[in-house]
Amino acid sequence: MSQTIAFVTGATGTQGGATARELLSAGVKVHALVRDPSSKSAIEIQRLGAQLFPGNFNDISSLKAAITQPLAFNKHEIDLGAESLTPAQIVQELSRVSGVEIRLEFYGEQEAKDLAVRNPKIYAELWANEVGYQVDFEELEKYSIRLTKFSGYLEKHRDEVIQTFA
Repeated sequence: MSQTIAFVTGATGTQGGATARELLSAGVKVHALVRDPSSKSAIEIQRLGAQLFPGNFNDISSLKAAITQPLAFNKHEIDLGAESLTPAQIVQELSRVSGVEIRLEFYGEQEAKDLAVRNPKIYAELWANEVGYQVDFEELEKYSIRLTKFSGYLEKHRDEVIQTFA
């Protein structure tokens, strides 16, 4: 069986870079699309084992060179998520890993609606409460995408979690 290859766009940015590093640490071969292969962040990703592909979304040939087995993902909308946790479950895990008892408090419904007018983050949370984050976890199993669960992430970054809540 051939090794899994992940195509990571924005590999020198915050999200793409974190994605590339996590995939590489999991033993996945990474094809990283980068605008400038001589940039400090591109060189760092390459040093970690990624194969760099110079290009951008305006240059279709650069995308074709970086993608392998595109038909496995072609015309598929793939929702990413490892699990769906409630705020109480998140706080419980943070408390467990940090060793600090973390309390959970909620705004009242009207108070939250009033605050949402001025705060887009609260508005997004209200939307999430009504609509929810819809991920078909069974459908996701069809792909070679393996995501880290929240508890696994916290364990991997235990020192940082402890430092954050110290």
